[in-house]
Amino acid sequence: MLQKLRDQTQGAGFKVLAGAIILVLVLFGFGASNLLPSTDPEVDSIGNSEITQSVLDDAVERERRRLLGQMGVDFDPSSIDRLQLQSYVLEQMISRSVLYQAADELGVQVSRAQTDSELVNNQAYQVDGRFDEGLYRQRLQSIGYNPVDFREEVLVRSGQIS
Repeated sequence: MLQKLRDQTQGAGFKVLAGAIILVLVLFGFGASNLLPSTDPEVDSIGNSEITQSVLDDAVERERRRLLGQMGVDFDPSSIDRLQLQSYVLEQMISRSVLYQAADELGVQVSRAQTDSELVNNQAYQVDGRFDEGLYRQRLQSIGYNPVDFREEVLVRSGQIS
């Protein structure tokens, strides 16, 4: 029986079928391919910068997590008005974008060393006056960031990366 199965997998029909399955998975499988045009709509455009729906959704989720973290365990998450929160976050993103573009036009920049120093010396990430990496990671996770993405965001905001 195993020999018969082996013989069938060596045929041209099986190879065509396997190739078709691989092609379908490469083009459409698991969201891993960007061969098709993006369907992420642009929400707003500020100068040379644009805000897409997925970027806005991520920012809204971070703000929702931040609010839930501030309110404590007794707070009902369903009392957050999603549309009002989205409007607030979009307004904040537009304001930040205008500010970043103005800083860029004026040539205002902060060094990487200064940015790293600010993160390490920030009271929010310290225990007994010393930087605590566990607390840092926990706080970032609670607002939807990992350390690499957060540092990248801080560097973008300070004008070091465009």
